Amino acid sequence: MKAIWMEVTTDPLELPLAIADSASLLAQKCGVSKNTVWQSVAHRKKRGTRTRFVKVEIDDETEDKTEDKTE
Repeated sequence: MKAIWMEVTTDPLELPLAIADSASLLAQKCGVSKNTVWQSVAHRKKRGTRTRFVKVEIDDETEDKTEDKTE
C-alpha cells in the first residue's frame, strides 16, 4: 500500500494545496518541520478533526478491472 501526503484547505472541501510522496518532502514544500506534518496527521486520525495535513492510503493494485471483450 502506498501513501500520498497532502496539504489541504481546512474548509469542508479540503482542496489539495501541495502533494508529496513522503511527510519529509511535504514538510519541505510547505516550510514546516516533518514533525508538524506527522502530528497533524496523528491528530486527525485520533480525534477526527479537520487538519492542514493528511495522509491518503492508495492501493498498489494497477490491474485494469475492465473485461476484454474482443473475440
